[in-house]
Amino acid sequence: MYDPFIVVYDSLMKQHRIHKDFLSRIGSFEPFKLLFDLLPNFAFYIKDPSGRIMVINRRNCMNYNIPNELSAIGKTSYDLFPSSLADEYYKR
Repeated sequence: MYDPFIVVYDSLMKQHRIHKDFLSRIGSFEPFKLLFDLLPNFAFYIKDPSGRIMVINRRNCMNYNIPNELSAIGKTSYDLFPSSLADEYYKR
């Protein structure tokens, strides 16, 4: 039997490590993220070459009903949206 708390915790820690590793490779992104979070209608994200979300701002999370930024880190459009919608995002 597994403990659902442990599974969720492990998943969150993995997402945090992916995000931290990405940011360590590009340097400090925090000043830009703070700026983008302050712009009321500006939604953005950054994906790695595999299509995983590495950075996403609050506005984008709100637009797509994603609970928070960390919950999207390391995920692809296919993890977050129905396949038909993810196909459209993937083409972009």
